[in-house]
Amino acid sequence: MQGGIAVTTEDTTRQNSGRIGRPGGRTERVRKAVADAVIELIRTEGIAFELQAVARLAGVGRATVFRHWPDRASLIGEALAEHTAQLDFPLTGDWKADLHRIAAELRVFLASPAEQAFNRTMFAARNSGFNAQLIAYWTPVIQRIKAPLEEARMKGEIDRNTDVEMVIQTLISTLLVESLVDNLQTETDLGARLVDQLCRGITKPQPGTPDSPGRGPRISVPL
Repeated sequence: MQGGIAVTTEDTTRQNSGRIGRPGGRTERVRKAVADAVIELIRTEGIAFELQAVARLAGVGRATVFRHWPDRASLIGEALAEHTAQLDFPLTGDWKADLHRIAAELRVFLASPAEQAFNRTMFAARNSGFNAQLIAYWTPVIQRIKAPLEEARMKGEIDRNTDVEMVIQTLISTLLVESLVDNLQTETDLGARLVDQLCRGITKPQPGTPDSPGRGPRISVPL
């Protein structure tokens, strides 16, 4: 509870199950306008916004907002769903290239004003319900990021003992800290360097290479 706001994942699930409209239809445009309005209000005011402000900013009637989104919890859930839908990682089957692409897209996403507002609110508000919603919406994103690494592990392309969860946490947390600390985004290739380092740490050595646990090339030592 924060400022009279109770946000739960149950509220989010209930609201999402009743999502209005069809893609491209009028009600879908209303849904997107409302979600965008909530994102903007969270960016400028935090999560203690008024439902009337959402209606005004979205350009829709108050009755429409109250009918489909009766409380802040459902509005925040809609906003998070709309926001995280921007993250889409087409996978190519080349896990290193995929990880580089994911890092580049994550870096841009985390640096966006709306995402920074969500994350700063999460750290500052100490609203367990809001944080739970944010985590719930990030979970499928993390699963998509894990997919190429899990596949590479199954193929034997990375060490079978690799802690994939830790690799993903290292990637996201580093980029997240960079996005939240002012003037820290000075290295344009940070994402690429980070992925290169992670890849070096988890790539399975080929037989005969210096890092391979097997027998390496024979070295002649003059006597």
